[in-house]
Amino acid sequence: TETFSNGILVDTKIKEKTTLKPITAKVIVGSNDAPALSTLTFNDISFDENGIPTEYSKLVTGEATAYGASDGNKTSTGVKPGIGYIAVNPKVIPYGSRLYIRSVDGKHIYGFAIAADTGPSVMKNITVADLFLGSDVEIYQWGRRNVEIYILP
Repeated sequence: TETFSNGILVDTKIKEKTTLKPITAKVIVGSNDAPALSTLTFNDISFDENGIPTEYSKLVTGEATAYGASDGNKTSTGVKPGIGYIAVNPKVIPYGSRLYIRSVDGKHIYGFAIAADTGPSVMKNITVADLFLGSDVEIYQWGRRNVEIYILP
């Protein structure tokens, strides 16, 4: 209850106080120091001071989405879906290409990947890639994001 005198708050009294139980939740927070989502590594690739590969044959930029798959599914190339195996338009990025992927602002790193699958949005050039991620939380967190895809030697 608030008491006012001449339009000025002079007293506040709390009649009832409610405390809610805490909720446990998994939260993914990105930062410039966040590790890559993909665990694939290409030991022959080095990076400059800005986190960009020093050698690449082509840079593809555009919007990328995230996706998942059920157990037992296979990619267009026959590989089991997994983090690091992404969907592309093979006319733009050939199957088997070694890639390095990061958000344009450099704050979100997908990391090393192999072009192994395709899907409707990439074939219609709506997105440049669909990035496989392991959980619904990760897929939701990634959403749609502008990326740089470096096609590696």
